[in-house]
Amino acid sequence: MPRPDGRSDEQHAGPLPSWPALVAFVLAIVPFIPAFSAPFVGLDDAAVLLSVDGYRGLGPDNLRWMFTTTHMGHYQPLTWLSYAIDHALWGMNPRGYHATNILIHAVNAALVFLLARRLLGAARPHCPIRTLTVSSLLAAVVWAVHPLRVESVAWVTERRDVLSTLFLLGAALAYLRAVRRGGPGVASIPAYLFAIALLGLSLLSKAWGMTFFVVALTLDVYPLRRVHTAALFSAKGRGILLEKIPFAVLGLLFAALAAYAQKSTGKAVASLESWTIADRALQACYGLVFYLWKTIAPTSLSPMYEKPPHMEPTDPAVALSVIIALGAAGLLVAGRKRAAGVAAVAFTYLVILSPVLGVLQSGPQLVADRYSYVALIGVTIAAAGGFAMLLDRYPSVNRAILAGVAILIPCVLAPLAWRQTTLWQDNDRLLARIIETGNAGPAVMLSYADALANRGQLEQAIPVYQEILERSTQDGRVWTSLGQVQRRLGRFREAEASLLHGMDNNPEPWQPAVELALMYLKEDELNRPEQAIAILRFAIDDVERPGRPPGLTPGGGGRPYLLMAIALDLTGNPQAARPMLEKAAQFPALRDEALRIMRELDVP
Repeated sequence: MPRPDGRSDEQHAGPLPSWPALVAFVLAIVPFIPAFSAPFVGLDDAAVLLSVDGYRGLGPDNLRWMFTTTHMGHYQPLTWLSYAIDHALWGMNPRGYHATNILIHAVNAALVFLLARRLLGAARPHCPIRTLTVSSLLAAVVWAVHPLRVESVAWVTERRDVLSTLFLLGAALAYLRAVRRGGPGVASIPAYLFAIALLGLSLLSKAWGMTFFVVALTLDVYPLRRVHTAALFSAKGRGILLEKIPFAVLGLLFAALAAYAQKSTGKAVASLESWTIADRALQACYGLVFYLWKTIAPTSLSPMYEKPPHMEPTDPAVALSVIIALGAAGLLVAGRKRAAGVAAVAFTYLVILSPVLGVLQSGPQLVADRYSYVALIGVTIAAAGGFAMLLDRYPSVNRAILAGVAILIPCVLAPLAWRQTTLWQDNDRLLARIIETGNAGPAVMLSYADALANRGQLEQAIPVYQEILERSTQDGRVWTSLGQVQRRLGRFREAEASLLHGMDNNPEPWQPAVELALMYLKEDELNRPEQAIAILRFAIDDVERPGRPPGLTPGGGGRPYLLMAIALDLTGNPQAARPMLEKAAQFPALRDEALRIMRELDVP
């Protein structure tokens, strides 16, 4: 549809110069320079990258594993593929993995500039091109260097954040190219198909693009003005809705895959008894306000904000969040016609955050910095739109002052992000930061105690385990770790009792069973090979139980077979040991040891 001034939408939006995108790319790297020398950290890096080897190669078996595994509760085959490429280039040197995260984030910053330029051009079509360009660059840089981005960029485990956002931003840009501002119909079929393909790639990296179809529809209402909300079910509106079907199908499919992947870890969605509807509603209000507040005042950021046993409505932070969230919702509904842009941004923010606001709560986190990575792109662009409005509407304002403010904001944010990034250079500093900010619960304290034990500070670790158990006596993982430490200290009777507790309420009960069997076989004080066999049968039954979620029991699941072979040999039954060793040899990490024992037993 031609514009009244005779120019197309593309012409009116103006050319997109490359230099601002390059500036955004370069500046996005600066705050994360400390991460180039960071190691893998204990917050999931060990479980994601060090304890599995399925991604360490690009052969058919590796690719099959990447596209079928739900390890750690995520279906993310393209993220695994990116790790595989890193492994081919760098081996297990963490610097290469960090460099990939940072470079992808820098590309995302350039794409945010392009997206901001398109959206601001559509929202303010009469604004000077230079003003739009400067404001869009400001949006990209502020978003890229904000301390809230650190968790997604400096944590190798969160590769899925930056990679999925890369494709998601590409999908948004392709969609804006595919449709026409102010009119129905698809202007470019290739761009439309490209948007669908890029969304698919994003979802194969992480599922948080599942709400893209709702976001695209919101953009149709504002700033593209393709349809009014009241006309969504008119003939024109139905055509626009039909355009969203491929995006909706992909989103719903991967939402189901994400739920399945989460369930496969054994960490099901929290029950309504343990995390009530009231808890979830309060958590949602708290999260909506938290990310906006931390955007304005990014202080006391933590690598973990562990949720309490229940949300207390009398807590000042929770009560204030509810008041702000409900008040803002009321104002937006009342003023949606006069402030369409603000309403669209607020709705998009809510939609993008909705999967992580606690409605389907899983995991120990109440909120997480990484959840802001995509959700705050639109908010930042909207704030830059306000800056463009000031420049355009009030030319009498001293532009030098506005320029100074625009430069000052990223200059303040970047050093804060740099300091936050340095935390990721040391696992102990990360855990200390969580404890220091008052955000540590049982999960963080368990990591802290395990870190003490791994450094050989066994006596110091025991009271930390005991402190956790005072809060939750039924956590089998804590009992298991405590039993392992007690065994290392030679306190075998105490270790036995702890490991027996550890076999209850544990997502992987075979693990404490193996520790207990090992103690029965190895320690002369106990010396109970027959009892070890009974315990190992329990462990093998757990590993082999029908319907066991495939995300559980990675490579270490072969240990029960290996120990069972040893126990059978010790009890005079070497013939029965061979099938156990054959099963153990199917696990790559245990193959050499299993074959060696097989040769020593010399069993035909």
